[in-house]
Amino acid sequence: MDNKIDNKWLRRLHDSSLLEFVDNNYDRITNVKDPDFYMSFIVRLASLKRTFKAISNELKTRKRNSVKNRLFITLNKFFYTADEMSKLIKDDILLKRTKDFFREYLSEFIYKSKFFLMGYKKPNGYPGDYTMLEIMYNNKPNSERIGYALDLYFLNDGYVQVVRNRKEWMKKWLIQYLRQSEEPSINVLNLACGSCREIREMLLEANHINKRVNMTLVDQDFETLQFAKSKMKQLPNWLNLRFVRADVLHYVIKSMDTYKARKYELIYSIGLADYLPDSYLISLINHSFDVLQRGGTLIIAHKNVRQYSAPVADWMCDWKFIPRDKLEFLKIVKRSLPKGSYRLRSILANEKLVYYIIITKDNND
Repeated sequence: MDNKIDNKWLRRLHDSSLLEFVDNNYDRITNVKDPDFYMSFIVRLASLKRTFKAISNELKTRKRNSVKNRLFITLNKFFYTADEMSKLIKDDILLKRTKDFFREYLSEFIYKSKFFLMGYKKPNGYPGDYTMLEIMYNNKPNSERIGYALDLYFLNDGYVQVVRNRKEWMKKWLIQYLRQSEEPSINVLNLACGSCREIREMLLEANHINKRVNMTLVDQDFETLQFAKSKMKQLPNWLNLRFVRADVLHYVIKSMDTYKARKYELIYSIGLADYLPDSYLISLINHSFDVLQRGGTLIIAHKNVRQYSAPVADWMCDWKFIPRDKLEFLKIVKRSLPKGSYRLRSILANEKLVYYIIITKDNND
């Protein structure tokens, strides 16, 4: 190595794996905007590993609650720095290598948490499958020792709280909508329905609706739909459920003609938009609007990047979202729909971490 990286950093790297990582990525590190800040982050990795080791040893003799707060404070500081560092590095290859190294370097500790391990391995092949979302909704740790403390950290993370609060918001909105609607029969379409937790909880809180409700629940995953079915075997006589196994993108882009015979008073999707690139999102909104009844409502939820960038999910689980703020999303909506055919309002909720776009189709469309 030459002297482009200050030797003070190299002297603090006593771990051979850290030195090897820096050596292998030396040219890229020296080309970042602030190499000192990057190297301070690498040194912080070594400190974090020592903290994990110390806490793991303490948990053998002390109660977990006595060390939980120290672990939470340490991780909060680390992920704040990790988020800042991610914004600093414009080299996507170096950033990916850094995150991969982080997971490998600390894997013996962080994946003692069954939740973080499941989030990283993605057993169903994609992030946010129904098993992971059910874990978030249930809000109960399920690991041992340091894994238990990390489960709690996972469940208290801002993103996981967003998921729970988003479900609560949609459940309450559904109940209010179904009770207040003057239509004798309502067709509802739920895109990327997952485990239908908001519907299941709605049935516990609003067991009687004085109208016929037909819900079409679309998801790409067979196991997810089977799980949802198993949880809703006993239905009230006012509710009919229709489960459709389909890739949502294929459903809205190529297969909408199959379903045009049915128009929907309400269409919603609360966990999908964050994963869709602009072109697909435009198609989702456009084709969903096409099968919306006149006067019908389309609701799409999206995390607000201005308030939260989900560094814990990103660094621990390699779980990525497409970051958009409300204005960026509204531009996409306006590109998706014919002018003068709708009314639009947006709601910032859940401590401004989520925004809900509510589109109402004009009656004279």
